[in-house]
Amino acid sequence: MNLRRSRAALARPVLLTLTLPLVAAGLAACGSGSGSGSESKEYVDGKPFTMAIASDPGALDPHGGVTSTLLQLSRFAYDSLVSVDKDGEVRSQLAEKWSVDGTTVTFDIKKDVTCADGSAFTAQTVVDNISYVEDPKNKSPYLGVFIPAGATAKASGQTVTVTLAAPAPFVLASFAYLPMVCDSGLADRESLKTGTAGTGPYVLEDVVPGDRYTYEVRKDYTWGPDGATTAATGTPATIEAKIAANNTTVANQLLSGELNAASITGQDAARLDAAKLNRVDAQAVVGEQWFNHNEGHPTADPAVRAALTQALDLAELQKVITADKGGPATQLAVVEPAGCTGSSVEGNLVDNDAAA
Repeated sequence: MNLRRSRAALARPVLLTLTLPLVAAGLAACGSGSGSGSESKEYVDGKPFTMAIASDPGALDPHGGVTSTLLQLSRFAYDSLVSVDKDGEVRSQLAEKWSVDGTTVTFDIKKDVTCADGSAFTAQTVVDNISYVEDPKNKSPYLGVFIPAGATAKASGQTVTVTLAAPAPFVLASFAYLPMVCDSGLADRESLKTGTAGTGPYVLEDVVPGDRYTYEVRKDYTWGPDGATTAATGTPATIEAKIAANNTTVANQLLSGELNAASITGQDAARLDAAKLNRVDAQAVVGEQWFNHNEGHPTADPAVRAALTQALDLAELQKVITADKGGPATQLAVVEPAGCTGSSVEGNLVDNDAAA
């Protein structure tokens, strides 16, 4: 998260369009797109910034869910150990140095990092975060997803040593998505449902369930990726995330200036392009089809799963779901920077055959 350096801090509203792929039979796809629209050089500094989110994330515990909305909001209030830039390079965040040697990962935590409540952020806090996620009884969906299962951690001074159960090729990229909760939140997980306890550049100040979440900037924040601070020109004083699920309504609010940024899918993107709003294309997974493999379900039979997939005309379905803006399936990981490239779908997906 770096609103300070993104188009989101510009004076004009920002349209974030999604190139929507077709996803079927558990395989994901990605389309492609390029940015367009006019460029505004005038930055608005220290003012409110209003964005639309498609759904209410519910409980805000950053280790309690992996919905896109919760991940997005967590970035405002929480930092991770490292960050990953647009080129896939690992950069600093809470850790100033790091290394990977087989199954051993070390992080040297920056000094003078403080939590929103003024308390110090320490290496032991990192260990406690990892231990929480690694404990199966906590049922964190981050376990095995953004942190390898079976990992243990210990602290010595400002150094954290993580021992993995097995080599993990993308371990640093994984830790870049693990939010670090401060001691107060670790001690009272209930407080994280409607509040924040992090080291991030913003603090949650107001919650109206089903309507909006408002974050206020921390003026003492100086430890962002590669030294980013909230003193940078273009930093919003507040960020208000308004819940708005209807694309047409969101598009109208962008045009009227009620919103500074939103993600738009479908036909409404065309009229926003015509209004020359700043635009950034992003790829997203859409239309996933999941089968229950458990015994007793018809879809436990691979032949049934194949038949249900063959019954769909995926090319036509793609056009309908994405308003003819999406692309064919290529891989599951579509968010840049993707760890792997190429197609994992070609040659693995049965052709449309209703009779079969």
